[in-house]
Amino acid sequence: MFYQRSLVYRILDSFFRHRIIFLVATLTVIALIVGFLVLRPKTYTAGYTVIQDDRTLTNPLADQQQDTSTNDLDTAVSHFTSLIATQDFISQALTNPDGTPVALHYPVDVNNNDSLVALRKDITVTESAADAFTVDIEYRDPDDAKAILAGLISTFISRSAQEKSAYFSSDVSFIQSQVDEYRQKLSAAEDALTNFKSQNANNLPSNQDAMEQNVVQYQSQAQDLQTQQIADQQREQYLQTQLAQIPQTIVSQQNATDSPLVAQLKQLETQHDLDIAVKEMKPTHPEVLALNQQIGRLQALIAAKVKNGDAQGQALTDTEPNPLYQSLQGQLVQVEIDQRANQAKEASTMQLLNQATKGVSLIPGAERTLTNLERDYTTNSAAYDNLMQRLQEAQINEQLNLRQAQNAYTVLLTSPPVSSQGPSKILALFVGGVLLALLIGSSLVLLCEYLDRSLRDPLDAQRILDLPVLAVLPDTPLLRAGEHGDRYLPGSTTESLSGSNKALSSS
Repeated sequence: MFYQRSLVYRILDSFFRHRIIFLVATLTVIALIVGFLVLRPKTYTAGYTVIQDDRTLTNPLADQQQDTSTNDLDTAVSHFTSLIATQDFISQALTNPDGTPVALHYPVDVNNNDSLVALRKDITVTESAADAFTVDIEYRDPDDAKAILAGLISTFISRSAQEKSAYFSSDVSFIQSQVDEYRQKLSAAEDALTNFKSQNANNLPSNQDAMEQNVVQYQSQAQDLQTQQIADQQREQYLQTQLAQIPQTIVSQQNATDSPLVAQLKQLETQHDLDIAVKEMKPTHPEVLALNQQIGRLQALIAAKVKNGDAQGQALTDTEPNPLYQSLQGQLVQVEIDQRANQAKEASTMQLLNQATKGVSLIPGAERTLTNLERDYTTNSAAYDNLMQRLQEAQINEQLNLRQAQNAYTVLLTSPPVSSQGPSKILALFVGGVLLALLIGSSLVLLCEYLDRSLRDPLDAQRILDLPVLAVLPDTPLLRAGEHGDRYLPGSTTESLSGSNKALSSS
């Protein structure tokens, strides 16, 4: 029974013999834990949850809608974390819209790097859901914790919205630069026109504007007619190309008809008969003689062609006109008519333009200068008004997209500020400290026991000496006293007792 309980006995004996070390170490660690819990500064923990609606964060230039909610959320968390590491972001977050610093019980020195590093360590940004992330902070004052988090989240949403609407902002910036440029031009043109009118009040004819308008109108008409003329020429070339590829006639039926020469001969003979019968011309009349000569030449020509087998002296096959060819031919004729009409209009317009230009050239130099100044002012005024309208539309688009991007985030106070030293947390820290103290005390006891090389158990003697134990003397106060030479066992001499003690000590 003794040998079976030797290990438990040895452990208990070690704790009993080194009880001072165990108690001192345990109580010291517990005292340090209690001091830390009592003396450490009191902090508060707060947290906001930001819900992101990815449907309102689409790129205005994107061609396709894709499911990128996870990527957008990861990007938002990474972006928030990177912004916290910048001084200007924290400085903007801790500044009111009017430029004054946010009122805090424990202000943050944004110009002190150590203060910023300590603040960043107390802020954590983590994903809490598929479409939301949480921002937590641990700070010394509950109101300060809420104010800092609110400023950080508001600044992040504002910057994210500005980045999302950067496309519209760039458009506004470009149009604004154009508006400023044309505002200067319009102002210069207006000043020049006003000064000129004041200096030449008596040299302004009433018909000057009408003449200038006529010149502009005739120039516009001439350009339109030239454009129409080019279009008609292209259309004429196309129709001619199509006509060259299409036959004029198609065969309708095979009928023997007179050739053109025979038909002409018959026509001349008919005319000859009519002249003699109807007009009562004599055979010696010059016209009758001329017809006879033509008839004779045609008869000789037909006889020669018939002899040579030429088709012009024989019967021909009847054909009928090709409808497609006739349609294209009609279109070509209409184009030619349109060209002649446009040419006539162009000539008339150019004549009127020359007259109007000559009339304008007769205006004195001061009057022409006034016309040019008014033209410049009108042109710049129209361009300025157009740019202002575009600028208003771009600003409206920018504000709409900016507001849409801002409304894509919903901020909820999910963790109101609570003390980081609540009863449950203090109890957990204290229990953990006690367990740590017991562990450290036990470790020191085991270390001391490991370093102690004395034999305190029969198993130790048997293991080290490799000899069986024949007898075991009980551990009594008399034996412990005899080791110091002041007390002896009854019936034993000093030498024998001293020797036995030495033997026991060696064993």
